[in-house]
Amino acid sequence: MRGWRRVGAGVACCWALAGCSGIARPKDGPQTAPEVLAVHRARKLPTTLQGEARMEAYAEGKARKADLLLRLQRPGQAQLQVMTPTGDMIAVLATDGARFTSFERGGAVCLQGPACGANMARLVPLALPPSQLVDAVLGAPPLLEDPAPSLDWDEERGAFALVLRQGNQRQELWLQPPRMDPLASIVYQDGKRIASIAYGEYGKAGVPGLAAQIRVRMTRGEADVSIALRDVEADGEIEPEAFAVPCPSGMPSQELPCEPADAGLPEPKPLPTPTPTPGDAAAPEGP
Repeated sequence: MRGWRRVGAGVACCWALAGCSGIARPKDGPQTAPEVLAVHRARKLPTTLQGEARMEAYAEGKARKADLLLRLQRPGQAQLQVMTPTGDMIAVLATDGARFTSFERGGAVCLQGPACGANMARLVPLALPPSQLVDAVLGAPPLLEDPAPSLDWDEERGAFALVLRQGNQRQELWLQPPRMDPLASIVYQDGKRIASIAYGEYGKAGVPGLAAQIRVRMTRGEADVSIALRDVEADGEIEPEAFAVPCPSGMPSQELPCEPADAGLPEPKPLPTPTPTPGDAAAPEGP
């Protein structure tokens, strides 16, 4: 968590040199873990998102950068295109939530199969099923099912710090009032960190309540992916054909199965019908 170490170092210096205090916990609004999570789940989030993004990725010992055109629709439809600096498509991946198709321009084979995490990682190296990938970008990280989560206040980050437990997994979650937008989520399994999501620069992509910077790290594939949303539009209509892209004419197809254990991260609770809440949060640099 390099970004958080820098934030923490700045706060420590402030304490040492100026004797300043942290950010005080708000006296108004939700004060218990169930109340905080209820506000978080009730946030108004986009149902669709389309536009441009910049990706920087490191996975399996390889680093790469790419411009993306993305079209996302909840609960789990997506089309991602990798573009050249001149605007030409290099590769595409599309899913209707159940199956995926992916191919490179001029490639030898078109890949198709179930839209599990491993198959979705063919273009963006994150082994997440479509619903989790879309929700992660739109600001809804998966949450563990915990009937009694713990709650504290993080003065350095100015956010509620929650801990959720489910079986052998534990999740640390930071939510910033008043909307309870996520700053970060870290999931551990058997005491070892397996994934994290961090959000920053809320509202700077032109969509209120949407983070312009998303960073996802997963131990699987040693993946570290940063996505910077640029010129994006929320809640516009996207034709269904965008998520069911056929293989190019004359290109042979290959069916890719999924591993039985390829389930991504813990599935989040379904979000209720969103209700608008005032305010827009800014987030620190993430893990």
